[in-house]
Amino acid sequence: MKLKLVHIEALILKRLHHYRRNWRMLVSSIFLPMSFVLLSLIFNSFRPDDLDPKPLLLDPSIYGSGINSFYQDTVKSDMTNKLVHELVDNNIGYGAACMKDWQQKYFKTDKCVSKSPWYNNSLPMYKVECVDSLQTFTSQSTNYLIPEKHVQADNFIQNLNDWSIPSFLINTFEMYKQNRFGGWSFESLDKNDSLDTYVWFNTKGYHSMPSYYNALTNTILRAQLPDGRNSSEYGITAVNHPIRLSGIQLNFKSLITYTTDLEVSLLMLVAFTFVPCGCVLFVVTEKTMKERQLQSISGMTSITYWTVTFIWDMFMYCCTICLGVIWIVLVKPDSFYLKDNLAAFSVAILLYGWCMIPLVYSVSRLFNNGGKAYFSIFISSVLLATITLVSFLTITFFSYMTTGYKVLKYLLLIVPQFSIGQGLTDMATNTALYNIFKRYNEDRFVSPFSTEILGWNLLAMALEGVIFFVLNLLLDGVRQPVLSLDQESSLLEQTLSEDEDVIREKERIQQGLGNDLLIVDNLSKVYKKNGRKFFAVNHISFGVPEGQCFGLLGVNGAGKTTTFRMLTGDCLPSCGTVILKGERLSKKDTHFGQNVGYCPQEGGLDEYLTAEEMLYFHARLRGLHPWQTEILVNELLVELGLTQYAHKAVHTYSGGTKRKLALGVALLGHPPIVYLDEPTTGMDAATRRLAWKCIEKATRNGQSVILTSHSMDECDTLCSTLAIMVDGEIKCIGSPQHLKHKFGDGYIVTIHKGNKLLTDICHDFVNRFTGSEVTGKHHSCVKLQVPFTSFSLANILTYLQAAQEVQSISFYSVTQTTLDSVFIKFAHEQSTGFANNISDNYEVSKSSSQPPSSNSGSTFSKEVSTSVSNSDLENLSGFKNPAFLGHISTKVELSPADTNSRRRYVSIIPIKPQK
Repeated sequence: MKLKLVHIEALILKRLHHYRRNWRMLVSSIFLPMSFVLLSLIFNSFRPDDLDPKPLLLDPSIYGSGINSFYQDTVKSDMTNKLVHELVDNNIGYGAACMKDWQQKYFKTDKCVSKSPWYNNSLPMYKVECVDSLQTFTSQSTNYLIPEKHVQADNFIQNLNDWSIPSFLINTFEMYKQNRFGGWSFESLDKNDSLDTYVWFNTKGYHSMPSYYNALTNTILRAQLPDGRNSSEYGITAVNHPIRLSGIQLNFKSLITYTTDLEVSLLMLVAFTFVPCGCVLFVVTEKTMKERQLQSISGMTSITYWTVTFIWDMFMYCCTICLGVIWIVLVKPDSFYLKDNLAAFSVAILLYGWCMIPLVYSVSRLFNNGGKAYFSIFISSVLLATITLVSFLTITFFSYMTTGYKVLKYLLLIVPQFSIGQGLTDMATNTALYNIFKRYNEDRFVSPFSTEILGWNLLAMALEGVIFFVLNLLLDGVRQPVLSLDQESSLLEQTLSEDEDVIREKERIQQGLGNDLLIVDNLSKVYKKNGRKFFAVNHISFGVPEGQCFGLLGVNGAGKTTTFRMLTGDCLPSCGTVILKGERLSKKDTHFGQNVGYCPQEGGLDEYLTAEEMLYFHARLRGLHPWQTEILVNELLVELGLTQYAHKAVHTYSGGTKRKLALGVALLGHPPIVYLDEPTTGMDAATRRLAWKCIEKATRNGQSVILTSHSMDECDTLCSTLAIMVDGEIKCIGSPQHLKHKFGDGYIVTIHKGNKLLTDICHDFVNRFTGSEVTGKHHSCVKLQVPFTSFSLANILTYLQAAQEVQSISFYSVTQTTLDSVFIKFAHEQSTGFANNISDNYEVSKSSSQPPSSNSGSTFSKEVSTSVSNSDLENLSGFKNPAFLGHISTKVELSPADTNSRRRYVSIIPIKPQK
């Protein structure tokens, strides 16, 4: 349990370091979701007009504060005096805006102010003319002096008894065109002294005529009240109730409103889909870069990995929800803020992430590229939401499909995108209906948590989250189906001409001889291609003792990678047994803890962690104590030359530096078994030698190393045992020297002659050493192949020394057949893959930075000296070696056959003369 807690801590720290350096995660988790939340709120503000418009109050106060009205009384009778008094001197002003009950119902109390006394307002006088069919205003030298008064409704009224109303309106139009909407005048035009009352109104002010007419009726009412009555308590309120919409209009506006709600819901869904899609980036990248496999090898269980990953992603998702809720609180849209809507919205979005994040984990196995996974899942989610929501919307407008509507609504709840989209749409529709009925003092608000709105949707998403998480764990335990060899016995093609060394190794493994840390017995892997089954690995057997380096060679397609995948638990073998430290590995064993270190062919590193953080992470996974971790990490950083990169992110490293770090992860904690898949690829010569030293140190410490490489010099230097694979079978096995002696073509003699006359020396050499042949000729240089069975090495050296004096040979060298030649010889037998294109001039990548390691044994040396003039060397246009200038000394070293490995090793090493 304690180790599990250490694993959880290590994974959380890894995610923290990754996220704080990866700006793409910040964009996907924060910037994009918040942008779409804001966009949805903007769309929500563009909602169409209400289905049932509000009733309109008809009063001059509807035009706001500061409007100017006027009156004119040319009769001056008792009746008109009463009318004027109620119009301008009443405690509540004209109209009904400042009545007590009316204020409480329609207006705030600050709309009404104290009336002011009369004062004269000096207004400029304009002359109005028509010039070029345009009305122009010219300021005059004289001004109007108009009596004016501030009345209770925070408006102004002017007395025009001394002025002509038409002239005044025309000459002051420029000043009052924005805030003058009407007035009143009282006249008597007949002999019966009947009173004519006129209402003036501005045609540009909608509803000004009924509003000013209503103010007049209020004035007449108050003037007719008996004495002793308080006129401020009486008034007439006029209300314009719009005609109700027809059924067609209602359906059309309902469709527009529902469509708007649907668009807003889709935008919200898109906003919060970015976060789960961002989660798949990390998961797919860890899988393709072999990070997940390394964690599994180090002991990380599937349930621990996915639980911690889910907890972290949900934490980031909750941070995004909090930011979205802050936006909603600031904007306060009714659809997401009114009453319980904010709580329901938060819960719905939270459960959407609860079910979507495990769902994207499950489908992440379909992808090997993080970017493709991100866009594929995002586009699929949006399309799925759009198709289901639009289909459901279409059905709602067909009344005869009531049963289909209900069935489809519950059936589509299995789709998380529909659950959240339809739920938010229903919540917005519920809010719109509440706002309509609220005008009639009816509360039709339905709790969004009820089953009529979001209840079933929330329950469905909660259950789906659990189901998808369990499904993800089950899929993680499902391995690729293994083809049974028992039922496919016809596929077994037993090799009739197996090498004796391979047979001897199989027998040793089957008899249990030796004390090997790793035993591979009869391991096979069968694949199906184009309907046919074939062996990728065909019954291979070998053992790796403690402190040995075992090299596995082969061209692409030979089966090396498949073998490594089976050894590391990445795929299951079709048959065979792998025994690690005496324990048989079952099909479920993919966690090796501290027993195995693995350096994959590429990847294995988190690009946004530093070298120190990466090593600390894997040290904690392997259960190392903190004090051990610090010592081992610092030791590896120094040994691999990574000190200067310890605090730099991996994505800033060169390819060779990344491989050094991957090697360090494999060697961390001194595991007994170390798998190295081409560990020095991309390294320069100096870095490669540094890596070799670390590998040699590991073998000296008793660690067993299984190595694959394309560098023959690397295998010759590091490996005590080599196996070459062809078509999934081991064709030869043994020490490098043993393979070169057994499968090599003898010695290679290189002769350089200054006068370029090579024909005589070639004929003489071929005639003297039976079976030898010329393998290459270039200007003054010739190469000859001499079989082991022809003559002894001493005979060849004696002949060449004598010929150097007689034939004017500049210098010569004798070498044994290289490991490259042996490898190429077997590579030609490969029936698939790269071997089909191999040619005689194919050269396997090699390094001359490190000479082959020598075995124990007696050596003898002799000095051979000769003088070659500089002019002779300058004539060698085909080959010029700057090391051979003037006096040449050559040291010949010969190592006799080793009794164990039959290793023989010959080299002619040019030595500069001593000064």
